[in-house]
Amino acid sequence: MMRSYMLRKAAPDQLLCGPFGRFQRDHAVGISLGITGRLRRSSSEAHAPKLSGPRESSALVTGQVPAFAFDIDGVLQRGGSKLAAGIEAMRALHDSETGLPRVPLVFLTNGGGHTEHARAQKLSRMFDIQVREEQIILSHTPMRNLAPKYNALKDKSVLCVGRRECARVAAYYGFERPISSEDLGFMYQSSTPLSQYDEQKRRINSEQGIIGNDDAFAHVFAPEYLRETANLGVASIFVMHDSADWGRDIQLISDIVLTEESLPSRLVDPSVPVTPLLGEQRVDVYFSNPDFIWPNEVQHPRYGQGAFRIALCAVYRELTRRELVYEQFGKPQAIQYREVTRRLTHQLCRGQTISHIYAIGDNPAADVRGANGAGKEFVSVLVRTGCFQGDDENDSNDPAHIVVPDALHAVREALRRELGTDSLS
Repeated sequence: MMRSYMLRKAAPDQLLCGPFGRFQRDHAVGISLGITGRLRRSSSEAHAPKLSGPRESSALVTGQVPAFAFDIDGVLQRGGSKLAAGIEAMRALHDSETGLPRVPLVFLTNGGGHTEHARAQKLSRMFDIQVREEQIILSHTPMRNLAPKYNALKDKSVLCVGRRECARVAAYYGFERPISSEDLGFMYQSSTPLSQYDEQKRRINSEQGIIGNDDAFAHVFAPEYLRETANLGVASIFVMHDSADWGRDIQLISDIVLTEESLPSRLVDPSVPVTPLLGEQRVDVYFSNPDFIWPNEVQHPRYGQGAFRIALCAVYRELTRRELVYEQFGKPQAIQYREVTRRLTHQLCRGQTISHIYAIGDNPAADVRGANGAGKEFVSVLVRTGCFQGDDENDSNDPAHIVVPDALHAVREALRRELGTDSLS
């Protein structure tokens, strides 16, 4: 029978041994046997959290432990379908009774367009395990740190490009005035004359708050909010997910960046002169995912956000004879891997350190390049179930430390290197 896990917020005083102590006071992350180090049982450790595992479940493990950072698409699933090897890999690293991870583990993906909480819930249901929000690092996760910077600019909005839900994600991150490119285009339809807008669908979505159960941020779709926000100058542009309408989004971004006031409303008002931007670019532009391609059920990979960025920059260059200034997030950027290290370290129990971080992915240009440049504790593991396929022994441009057929082989190889066995049981 499928278990149903309820994810909930926890107070800081509930923290026992990394974030997983928040699930229940009887369990915490740890490996029950085979770790370099020693098992301790003493009266002085009576207050320490108990570790889950098939054996020695009350032992506190000290010493070095391996950690894992899994890509999702092309590694654990392909499109909307689970990969058999992904199911077995998750089963190998999680307790069969509690669904808790038995090693420090995060999910590092260049996907996005939804909150970390929503992705954690989806993975929990898909693989019948417990995944917490703190384990999810999306391509746009580090963008939340920019909210105070742009909130300090009063009477300014931030434009969120991607699916309409991205505006709600930005509100979830703390941005006070986000608006999606779909909503901005709808408010000024003459600026995107070739785009189609389903008004009935939009009205239903606005009333119901579209994706997710936490409707505290659905105000970003309310008609009054949209009218007010669409009339504000745009301080920054966040491309948070793949564009569903390249023509619309390239046009809107160009319009905003190339006008002195960065006011979309000025472009559709013939009574107000528009001042072209002649000097330095004033609107900050951020991209969350550099992936040129990504895998799904189709035989050949699909174009991703990286392809959209190239198209936007080419159009901008042709129009202005200048280069678009932007900042890139997502793998293989170093900021993503610093976040991996921080979150994995937070999962350690007292007396533990991380021996190696096995970064498992399918895209050499993103997963392997990022892990290889992240530090000596990272071990890049390339699987053949996504972007990288064929008969080549390794990628010629970004060779991985380990190349295996799939996620289960990756887990077994990592455990074999660390513990001398391919299983935690």
